[in-house]
Amino acid sequence: MKKISYIIVGMFMVFAVAGMAGAVSFDIGSNGSTGNHWELGSGCGTSSGQLDAEFSISGSLPSVNFTLTNIGQSHTFNFGSIELKEGTIDQNETNNLTVKAWLNFDQPVDINVANPGNAVAITGSVNDSGADLTITFAPVTVNFAGGQFTVDLSDVTFYRDETKDVCATVTLTDPTGGEAPEPATMFLLGSGLVGLAGFARRRFKK
Repeated sequence: MKKISYIIVGMFMVFAVAGMAGAVSFDIGSNGSTGNHWELGSGCGTSSGQLDAEFSISGSLPSVNFTLTNIGQSHTFNFGSIELKEGTIDQNETNNLTVKAWLNFDQPVDINVANPGNAVAITGSVNDSGADLTITFAPVTVNFAGGQFTVDLSDVTFYRDETKDVCATVTLTDPTGGEAPEPATMFLLGSGLVGLAGFARRRFKK
């Protein structure tokens, strides 16, 4: 029975530490053409033959900062908004609708992350029952000093002339680049290894 207890306690402590990470601080940078901004294709605009949709950036982005500690932990915040201003979408307003969201990080690494989006506009009246415009984003992986995190923007679908918020989610996938483990973490790992070593020693003597 004691053998089983050693194994259970030791493995629990080791795996508990494996799921822990050094704290990684994130700080979102400034807005603007070299910071947080939308990059749109030539099909978006207010001229004839362009899809009339207004893309805005949240004014609160430069003050967004947070800390992620565990693998798989994430933080979601508002990136901006999109307003569809069309009454009717014509065929010539469905082309060149590329969308790219740029998110500027000051920490944990100074980098601009581009999140490409796929925009699809459906011809016809915007006030009908069907979807009129759908924009989907793919997650992007960012490496920093041996660590890794992903950035993913929320997909949006418009069913009329309305405004939709777009949120960004940052998820810690590899904390290697974080701070050194805290003493409590090292103690937990050490206790687990000692427990496993104790079991191995007793088994060897027998």
